[in-house]
Amino acid sequence: MKHYFKIQTDGPARIAVAGCGGTGSQVLVMLARLDAALRALGGNGLHVDCYDPDKVSPANCGRQVFYDCDVGKFKSKVLAERLRLCFPGFEVQGEPCKFHFYEYDIMISCVDSRKARRDICKQRGKFRLYHIDCGNGADFGQVLLGNGTKNLPWPEVAEPDLVREGPEDDAPSCSMAEALEKQELFVNDYAARIAGTLLWNLFRRGYTEIRGAYYNLNPVMVNPIKIEDRPDRPDKTNKTNRKKGKGRK
Repeated sequence: MKHYFKIQTDGPARIAVAGCGGTGSQVLVMLARLDAALRALGGNGLHVDCYDPDKVSPANCGRQVFYDCDVGKFKSKVLAERLRLCFPGFEVQGEPCKFHFYEYDIMISCVDSRKARRDICKQRGKFRLYHIDCGNGADFGQVLLGNGTKNLPWPEVAEPDLVREGPEDDAPSCSMAEALEKQELFVNDYAARIAGTLLWNLFRRGYTEIRGAYYNLNPVMVNPIKIEDRPDRPDKTNKTNRKKGKGRK
């Protein structure tokens, strides 16, 4: 089944990215490339606001899209300034704070705790927009697309574990080596590229036949989640060969 993409704007599509860590920093690079491609094809491009109250630490350098010279600076500010420099014309703003909702067409959550995801979903409410949630564990993860309809349920409706109450395992790492003990080097990159591919298909082709994917790195495996027209039954798509991740920066 195909879902046809519709957003209510005549100018650049308005996108919010919550979290600028391991996945979020990679997602922003994907968005900059997407913006350049869309404008090269005669489109309006994107306007992106990225949110993160955290500053760059030494553990972020190398594993995330940061360098030693960025340590001590706000992640969102660093990334926005760098991408504006590298991609002239890209409209991106860095907000050194937690996500707060405006009138967006697409929201991408790349947060590292269920509490942060619950806060985002609460703010989102029932606004008409697309929500892409990226989450991962040590060597697996998922990317889920939703808009609150029966065929595209909100990510936390499709996977309630993403927002369940309970202890969080989000202690910060003191070094890159320590961070790599907790998760594989490229686990965030996979999520960002799946999210970028979803968006490319929506903007370029005007539709998608999947509402996300589950992926594993050991062994490497990507399982797409097809959109199925089953309005009278809860969504049970792709219940095998997957693991669920909460998301890490």
